[in-house]
Amino acid sequence: MHLSPPMSLRWPVHAPSTLSVHDRAGAPEVHVWATSLNVSPTVRERYRSSLSADETTRAGRFIRSSDRDAFVASHGMMRHLLGAYTRCDPAALSFTDGKYGKPSLCGRHGLQFNMSHSGALAVLAVTAAPDVGVDIERLRPVDDLFTLAERFLSVREVAALQALPTAEVRRGFFNAWTRKEAFVKGLGRGLSLPLRTFDVTLTPGEPARLLATRQEASTGRPWTLRELNPAPDVVGALAVPIADPLVRCFSYLPPAT
Repeated sequence: MHLSPPMSLRWPVHAPSTLSVHDRAGAPEVHVWATSLNVSPTVRERYRSSLSADETTRAGRFIRSSDRDAFVASHGMMRHLLGAYTRCDPAALSFTDGKYGKPSLCGRHGLQFNMSHSGALAVLAVTAAPDVGVDIERLRPVDDLFTLAERFLSVREVAALQALPTAEVRRGFFNAWTRKEAFVKGLGRGLSLPLRTFDVTLTPGEPARLLATRQEASTGRPWTLRELNPAPDVVGALAVPIADPLVRCFSYLPPAT
């Protein structure tokens, strides 16, 4: 079986043991983990053995083996990391879906999490904050980029995108997309909340921020956005409903055997 070369991850490697999402004063931290989905057959089978019957069924529905393997690797990684935080057997964890499909842990673990994957990379955010959303996208060519922007971005964001130099337009679009996706995922709304009902920054080099929310997107809580760059060709964002969170980013490398 051919495996793609390991991804070049920018974040430090950290062993997933004795993990806590609280600082010494008890304030919630946000931990963001990045991992390659190109794992060895041995690791994949260990991941597969931790999946629930429902996850195994969902994995089996994929026609392409690459999509099936990515699902097994991403959900297996999620279970193993959440197992390390909760000190539970990964296979014993159970989940429930919210109204719009966002999963959460069953039981009194006090953790919120969210996962995203693009290509051969997955990212998992874990926190004791009230909620969290994360999204990543691999930088790639986009046909009719401005047509998509006018469909999904706000008027303010389209104007900001149009003002960018040509060389920065693609990254600006993906900055906006991932920040908006992270926010609606954090809210637990997904695409049931129109992306044009709030504004985010998108200019490359400018800090990620939520600029404005209109009535439908108003939450009554201050949300913080953070840019994520786990790999050279990947753009991402984190959304969490606390001010000035401590965000720690790690790479997760599963054992080779």
